[in-house]
Amino acid sequence: MNLEALIYQRLTADLALTALLSKFASAPAVFEMLAPPSDAPEWNGRQSPRIEFVVNREEDPERRVSGQVAVSILHEDTSNETAASIETEVRRLLDGATFRPDEGTIMLQWRDAQPFDDDPDFRGIELIFDLIAWPVGLTYAPDPVKALRDWAATRWTGLQVDPQTWAPNDTTPALYWRFSQVQNAEMMSWGAWITGRFVGHILANTPNVRVEWLRRIAEGVAIDRSVLLEDNSLLFIESVSANSDADPLRTGQIQLTARFGVLSLPTGTLLNNAYVK
Repeated sequence: MNLEALIYQRLTADLALTALLSKFASAPAVFEMLAPPSDAPEWNGRQSPRIEFVVNREEDPERRVSGQVAVSILHEDTSNETAASIETEVRRLLDGATFRPDEGTIMLQWRDAQPFDDDPDFRGIELIFDLIAWPVGLTYAPDPVKALRDWAATRWTGLQVDPQTWAPNDTTPALYWRFSQVQNAEMMSWGAWITGRFVGHILANTPNVRVEWLRRIAEGVAIDRSVLLEDNSLLFIESVSANSDADPLRTGQIQLTARFGVLSLPTGTLLNNAYVK
């Protein structure tokens, strides 16, 4: 199912919201893109208030996909009172909501709301939600991101680390690690030392909980100093910094520099059988 279908499903399944909307073909008046024309026979009398929404996707080098969701609340009335009530319900349903369409885990965050008045009897409010993708972010063994996730999940059992299943809240917040940059590669006879930059995003409902977990994770990394990789080698922590003012969704609050080794692939032809006389 795509993101548009999931948003439609959430908006039309909520009784508090749909009680405020008009009907089209006996269904709540919620439409992707534009509503049907005013002379469509499925309109049951009133054609507003109604909701029209559109998903605008953008490519993001770190997240693969990002963008915005624009939700327009339209009401043929001389007052925006009803539209404001609908806005409250839409924000309750979409702000901070996590969706899992075919393209992966996506979260919405409210950015702005602007009233409009194109006609004395046609008013409304447009809401903008940022669309933020959380790709799986894993590569191949030994995977430092997987190692950081496993380390965090083992150290704190109440912490969620998998974007494919998480539902962040204050009781069980989420931690998302991503590999941001290769800062240096030191070539050795056996392979190479890779120094990488990693970013950690702490997701919870309230700032106090995010700050508490910011300290726990930053201090935990500093105390443990290394994390076990899949091949039983170590990811060595070189530095860690944390900023509670950073945007948890877009920027991430934890910056980590770590070093790990990768072995050269075997070269040459291997003997299938060895004979000794």
